[in-house]
Amino acid sequence: MTRPIGNTLGKILLWRTRGREYLELFRAWVVPVSGVAGVSKYLGLQSRWALVAGIALPVLIEVASMFFGWLDVRSGAGRAHQAQLNTLDPYKDETLRLFRQIAEDLERISTPVITMQPVSMTQEEWDERLAAMKRGEVPQTDGRD
Repeated sequence: MTRPIGNTLGKILLWRTRGREYLELFRAWVVPVSGVAGVSKYLGLQSRWALVAGIALPVLIEVASMFFGWLDVRSGAGRAHQAQLNTLDPYKDETLRLFRQIAEDLERISTPVITMQPVSMTQEEWDERLAAMKRGEVPQTDGRD
């Protein structure tokens, strides 16, 4: 099954964003470590290894961020958290209840508006108009509808 690239990128961004919340806990000690390339060079590491260490740490942090986000989405913790937030906010809870009620009311409507016959037409006129519309013709009106 193929997926559009937008869906895939969106999912990766979701994982990254959700995982970043967990990495904020480590931010206090990660920031000083980000100067690893300069310190490594100062301590006598070869330039290329100091550069590799300086690049590898941020890449590792981003990969860990996506991994923690993937775990969060897979475990359902994000949905559970959002459901809890919805119950704590009375306005949001009421809005969601009203949206559900509106959706149920719309599902109960069974007669499309276009098939409703105007009161001023006879059944034969209405059938003729529907047949013309099915043929792609624009029916002529006499101003009664």
